[in-house]
Amino acid sequence: MKLPETFALTDFRSNAASHIKRLAKLDRPALLTQNGKGTAIVMSPEHYERLVSDAELARSIAAVQESLDDPRPDIPWSKVAARLRSKQRRGKGA
Repeated sequence: MKLPETFALTDFRSNAASHIKRLAKLDRPALLTQNGKGTAIVMSPEHYERLVSDAELARSIAAVQESLDDPRPDIPWSKVAARLRSKQRRGKGA
């Protein structure tokens, strides 16, 4: 995976329209920096939707793997998915 292009926040702000147009055309995110440190990521809505979709797929695969690894037979998918969501919620609060 390629690293995102990096721009100083002030440069991005001054040339936002051209930066956004180029990022959409290249279909890549941009890292915005402030005082040399990353502060934000900018990406097209389509790129964001793909990231969300990929993350949801990864969670589903993890849930299936968890159910396959569970020694107890016949666990309904709804319970596996609920457990996975519960683990995710606990992880977000950390």
